[in-house]
Amino acid sequence: IQMHKIATLATAILMVAVPCAYAQHQKQEKPAENRLEFKEHGFAIRLPDGWKQTAVKGDAFLVAIGPAESGRRLGLNIRVSGSITATEIRKKGFADRVRAGIKKTLASYEADGEGAMRVDGPTGLWLRGKVGALYIKQYIFAGPSTGFIATFTYSDSIGKRHLASIDKAVASIE
Repeated sequence: IQMHKIATLATAILMVAVPCAYAQHQKQEKPAENRLEFKEHGFAIRLPDGWKQTAVKGDAFLVAIGPAESGRRLGLNIRVSGSITATEIRKKGFADRVRAGIKKTLASYEADGEGAMRVDGPTGLWLRGKVGALYIKQYIFAGPSTGFIATFTYSDSIGKRHLASIDKAVASIE
């Protein structure tokens, strides 16, 4: 009888405690209000706190600005590029060809770094350069059928906290 009482008490404790413990360990979903989905392009991104979508310009399907810092802002422009494929990105000299195209448009562009990247699976790379005190960081990647170029612009004096929001935005790309 004593064992029965202990078992009953243990069951009652588990019934009360387990749902609470389970609820505390469930993955917290990020707020949906910062997630932007562009079904026609097969693309989604979650803008970090303080970023706002603005009017679309040129061939971009998304233009946004980051939080102000001493009057300086971060800028984001994302566009589709049909000529960019995973195969093309992997070809030797791809980064140099992209930079040559940038130099045609911005003669004073100076290359400042590059590296491989992975956005939710697709192949890609990032390029960083600058024009005067303005940095330009491009993430170029390809999904199964579409290539994308995400261009971030920021001044050389922008703080680390705001620069980290660029990585956060890129990491959220679906």
